[in-house]
Amino acid sequence: MIPPLYDGESGGLMKACVIVFQPHDRRPAWAERWIDALTRFAELVEITSLEELVELDEADETVSCIVVHAEDFDTFLREQRASEYWPVRLQTYPLVVIDPQAGVADAVRFAQHGAVEVVVDQNWVRDDASIRHYVAAALNADRHQFAGRRRLRKLLRRFMSLTPRQQQVVLLVGKGADTERIARQCGIKTRTVMEHRRAARQLLGARNMAELARMAVEIAEAIGEVDEHDA
Repeated sequence: MIPPLYDGESGGLMKACVIVFQPHDRRPAWAERWIDALTRFAELVEITSLEELVELDEADETVSCIVVHAEDFDTFLREQRASEYWPVRLQTYPLVVIDPQAGVADAVRFAQHGAVEVVVDQNWVRDDASIRHYVAAALNADRHQFAGRRRLRKLLRRFMSLTPRQQQVVLLVGKGADTERIARQCGIKTRTVMEHRRAARQLLGARNMAELARMAVEIAEAIGEVDEHDA
């Protein structure tokens, strides 16, 4: 019997999310095999669309890791780039990517998006113990790294809840702009800038202006809003 895997952070059974964009009646063999194995030692969550992962993310139901085939991995990235749901990024989860044809360049690309294991061994389709090994490796990845990524995901979600003007003010704060400069650039009064800034601080959970500025820099880097001379 395959022993269960527990998430050391929550203490509960590990929650493994399998991304499969194909309908159930056309689900590929790898998905059937992994889903069948995962139900023996983890809490399984099947994701068939980006929207479903967004719903899971918004409910704060953090999954322990994500299992995805290379083909679905690329589909997810394409949908994400074309979607309003940019805060939900694969980098915030430890990934197990299945790609029997993966080369070094592929492995590097997957790693840049959070992959801690790339499955290239053909035996993965038959062996429950091997599947557990790959998932356990993802679960035991650098917890500090992924804890930071989860924190960033929550910060981005709060940022998206701000009004467009509040978002603009926050990003300008991150670029070191003072009240007068923000007012000129936004075409609003300094008093209005201070009101937007105060509201943004409360919604983002920043204790002071210095913390708001640090958050703003993190947000700008995450969404690609860094000026070339700041990069």
